[in-house]
Amino acid sequence: MRAQDAGPDNGFGSYHLVDGWGASYPETTGYALPTLLALSGRLERPDLFQRTVSAANWLLDVQHADGGWAGEGSGGSPLDAYSTPRR
Repeated sequence: MRAQDAGPDNGFGSYHLVDGWGASYPETTGYALPTLLALSGRLERPDLFQRTVSAANWLLDVQHADGGWAGEGSGGSPLDAYSTPRR
C-alpha cells in the first residue's frame, strides 16, 4: 500500500534505497492487481478492492489508443513491447 500511497495517481512505482519511491508505471501496477483483488475477497477488505479499482483505472488512463503501454522510463514513447503483453 505504501507504493500506491507514495504517488499522486493510484498506480504503483518502485522503491530505491537512495532515491525513495519512484513514479508509477504499468508493469508494477499490473503485477499488484491480482494480489490486491484476491486479498480483498479473502480478507473481506473493501478498501483493498477500492485500491484495485483505483489502480486499474490508472492503467486505463495511461493506456495508449492502440492498446499498449509505454514502459517505465520511456517518457511515453515508443511503446514497450516487453510491458504490453504482461497486462
